[in-house]
Amino acid sequence: MSCLVLGMNKLGLAMAADSAVSLRGSGKAYYHADKIFPLGIGAPVAIGMFGSADFLGVPWDLVIKTWTAANASRRFATLREYSTDFLGFLDAAHPLFIPEKERENVLFLVRDYWRSLLREPFDTHGTDTRLWTEEGWELLREKLRADEEYWTYGHMEHLPATFGQDVRGAFAGELTSELESLFDGVLPPDDIRLALHDLVERMYSQAWISRYSSSGLIFFGFGEEEFYPGYIHLQVGERALGKARWIERAAFTIDLERDGSIRGFAQTDTVDSFLLGVPHRMLDTLRSRIHTRTSALEAVLPEEHRHHVNPMELQAEIVDGFAEELREEFQNPMLSAVAALPTPELAVLTRTLVSLTAFRSQLAADETGTVGGDIRVGMVTKFEGFRWVEEQHD
Repeated sequence: MSCLVLGMNKLGLAMAADSAVSLRGSGKAYYHADKIFPLGIGAPVAIGMFGSADFLGVPWDLVIKTWTAANASRRFATLREYSTDFLGFLDAAHPLFIPEKERENVLFLVRDYWRSLLREPFDTHGTDTRLWTEEGWELLREKLRADEEYWTYGHMEHLPATFGQDVRGAFAGELTSELESLFDGVLPPDDIRLALHDLVERMYSQAWISRYSSSGLIFFGFGEEEFYPGYIHLQVGERALGKARWIERAAFTIDLERDGSIRGFAQTDTVDSFLLGVPHRMLDTLRSRIHTRTSALEAVLPEEHRHHVNPMELQAEIVDGFAEELREEFQNPMLSAVAALPTPELAVLTRTLVSLTAFRSQLAADETGTVGGDIRVGMVTKFEGFRWVEEQHD
């Protein structure tokens, strides 16, 4: 886990980031990772990073610096043009990116997803599918039907409409081999085999990215023709058939009406509490509990009175109203104060929020110092560009 905090107003932006990284599987943590990358070309733009530290096995630091070197003499009119050009670089046939690694990543992701669906059938009926009765296959069919209902993300817009089909076709041979491996050398019944291949098509056509292969990238700063700062948050996944898979999660620009902002990325509970008074996820918990209780109430009411209780409408009314009160009480006054801060104070604010998150991580019983290490702060202003902010001591 990481913590990055971005503060911005009309004068500029400051981003603070911790330096802890955890190695997946081992549980080990290291505390000297870079998560903020200035472009190094004098442009008032930088990139924050969290999540997976590499793309196709290449560290993001190297990817970003290679792209920057190729654009050493270029400036873009808008921040979005910087992000668009970078995403185009991720699609490029560059020596950094090894096609074999791309295929390896695709097969790993598919294999991992298939195994997640097989976990319950394997636990219940054993891993030797040659010994399964029809009951075992029917359990797997139920898992596949339930999983299909999960896929409601819509199409990943920047990819061709046929992309999922193209991936399915290009990997047909490898997918068959993976199925034989999973099912002890014997292919499953035709309907199950077809359903598993359909799943691969959905994985690569819909706007979904596995969290295990996901990186968050935040472009922040100014384009050449922009006088107010902004940020663009991208979730970037693996590449398939030479195309990077990514989703734009958020974009924000300071203007005459929105003149201050604080945004947390990755581990956000402390930032949410600072702004709203409670972590944002607690609103989801409240929504779920209200829905559970109102649904139970609806079930025991006489038939003629049930139309008076709508669980979805009631939870929306209560939670949305409560969230609006929190914004009025906590968030709006805080953002008004942020709008007036000099840029050095923005740097202090973002560093403090990351530091508090790291301290909370150290105290939490269910975390192992997943946020910590040195905290680095980068500041971007329109005419001075990017600079590192050193911590001040009294």
